[in-house]
Amino acid sequence: MRSALRSLSVVPTTDARQRIVALAEADEVVVRFPVASNSTLDGSTLKDLRLNIEPGFTILAVRRGGGYVYRPRGPVLLAAGDEVIASGPEEGQVLLAAMCGWELVEDDEGGDELVPAG
Repeated sequence: MRSALRSLSVVPTTDARQRIVALAEADEVVVRFPVASNSTLDGSTLKDLRLNIEPGFTILAVRRGGGYVYRPRGPVLLAAGDEVIASGPEEGQVLLAAMCGWELVEDDEGGDELVPAG
């Protein structure tokens, strides 16, 4: 990530609680995606998912039941209703969204929007 970041933009999605945060002029983004029922992440541990390899994201926190699990490690089991907050390459966010059970599509205003996969 570049050391001189000029701005931080938050682009709202269909659910106001969900945000995609883009770091201006950086190769990395921070994303927040809900885990959908029956998605790849639902019922999987971080160790099994190996998200740091493909799509290249590091899970920073998991929001669960109004609280947060910060710096989650391998044995953390993800479930539908959790929200993952992760950082990684901009080009990997489409794959991460799909693994969470969502499709990341461009809206009419050029921003990104989460819609249910399928």
